[in-house]
Amino acid sequence: MTSTLPKPTASNPMAHTFAGLQVGAGGHDEVFEYVTGFAASSAVAIVLGGDAGGTLEGVGVGDVAQRLAEVFGVRKADAARLLGVSESTVSRQSRPSVDVLDRTLTASEVFASVAAVLGPDGARIWFRTPSAVLGGHAPLDLLPTRTGEKQVQSVVEALLNGAFL
Repeated sequence: MTSTLPKPTASNPMAHTFAGLQVGAGGHDEVFEYVTGFAASSAVAIVLGGDAGGTLEGVGVGDVAQRLAEVFGVRKADAARLLGVSESTVSRQSRPSVDVLDRTLTASEVFASVAAVLGPDGARIWFRTPSAVLGGHAPLDLLPTRTGEKQVQSVVEALLNGAFL
């Protein structure tokens, strides 16, 4: 599922192209839109309002899981776990819940932040590689829980501030 991606551009050395979108500093909106087909700002309003309602017509959890799997370079089952849903929920193509949208927003933001430093291919490797800083766990294994998510975000923040991890 992974592909060789173009190098950062001269005008934006921190940006990387992924599936036709720019991933760089602040690129989480673009990643989220690629994964869901909806603007991140709309999803934030839905998550804060607590009702996905009819605003997500045409997108299923399976679609979100498939595209998230493509972004992270993992199996669809791994993306389902990241979204906090079962494989059967993914296969039913039900409408994404508020929790799934919230998790997708977080995953998009974290991926874009790491990709801004390491590039998309480097980010994919980083998320799957166990880290001593994370107690020997791979970041992708910790993201499905809120506690693990906080640990990963702390490490990502250090990475963005120039730490070599």
